[in-house]
Amino acid sequence: MSVQNIIKVMEELVMEHRSLIEIVEKKTATIKLNDMDALSNLLMKERKLVQSITRIEAKRQKAVDNFFHSVGVSNVDQSVSELLEWIDDTALKAQMEQHITALVEEIVKLKQVEQLNKELLEQSMAFVQVSLDMLNPTIHNMNYNNKHTEKPLHHTSVFDSKA
Repeated sequence: MSVQNIIKVMEELVMEHRSLIEIVEKKTATIKLNDMDALSNLLMKERKLVQSITRIEAKRQKAVDNFFHSVGVSNVDQSVSELLEWIDDTALKAQMEQHITALVEEIVKLKQVEQLNKELLEQSMAFVQVSLDMLNPTIHNMNYNNKHTEKPLHHTSVFDSKA
C-alpha cells in the first residue's frame, strides 16, 4: 500500500512540473515580447508552483521513508534505484519506473527552457548596456582634455586709469 502512496505523489510531481514548464515557456515568449508586467505575473505564478513542488517533494520523501520503514530497512540509501529493488510487485514496479522516467524527462525539459530564458535575459541586458553606452557620452568627451584649447584672455578694462 505504501508503494501506491509513492506513485500517487510521483504523479502529482510530474503534473506540477508540467505546469511549471508551461509557465516557463510563457516566460520565454514574454521575454521575447519585452512585456515586463506579464513577466512579473508569470514570476509570481512560477514562485507559487515551486513552493507547491517543494511541499509535494516533502510528501514524496515521507512516503519513501514510510515504505522503507514498513519493509524493515533503515540503513539503506533511499535512492530511486534502491526503492525499485525493494518493490516486489512487477506491475507497481513498472508503474513507478514510468513515473520516475516522466519526472526526469520533465526536469530535463525544464532545465533546457530555463537555460534558454537565461541566455535571452543575458542578451537583453547586453543590448541595454550597449544602448546606454551609446546614449551616454563618456566622461573623457564631456570634460576638457589636458590641453588648453582656449587662448588666455588679456584683461583690458573699459576704464583707462592713466587718463
